[in-house]
Order: sequence, then structure tokens, then C-alpha cells
Amino acid sequence: MVSYYAVVLDERGHRVFDDTPPTHMFEVGRFRKEEMAFPPGVTVKDYTWNGSDGYLNPTGEPARFKTIIQLVPPPPGQPRR
Repeated sequence: MVSYYAVVLDERGHRVFDDTPPTHMFEVGRFRKEEMAFPPGVTVKDYTWNGSDGYLNPTGEPARFKTIIQLVPPPPGQPRR
């Protein structure tokens, strides 16, 4: 997933955590703390680290998610970087 977003967003991003779980972030816009709670971007978390089966899905199927992707779009009118 990290390689996919690196190509699609034309950005390498950066690794925020190497463990518990490994987390990679891609920024897609400017963060303005007066206007938003989170910086616009894509965050990819690998929940198969350390032999884990994945992130537990409380709703049933699939039983676990191997990767969680958080998307925070830029506000309307803000150009992408």
C-alpha cells in the first residue's frame, strides 16, 4: 500500500513509527491549525507487524484487517501539493 500511494501521490512520504504498528504518512496539503483538526493526507498502518493477524473488525467479515488506511482530504478550495 505504501508503494501504491508513493506512485499515485508522487511523493515518498515518511515513516512515522517503525513498530507498534508501522505507520507511513503522505501529506497532500498544507496544515492550518485554525481551520482543521488533522493535516490533509494519507496514513497507512500495517497491523500484521510482530506476528499479529490484523486489526480486529467488530462488525464481522472480514474478521481482521491487515492494513488500515486513513484519508484526510484537503478542505475545499485548497490546492493539492
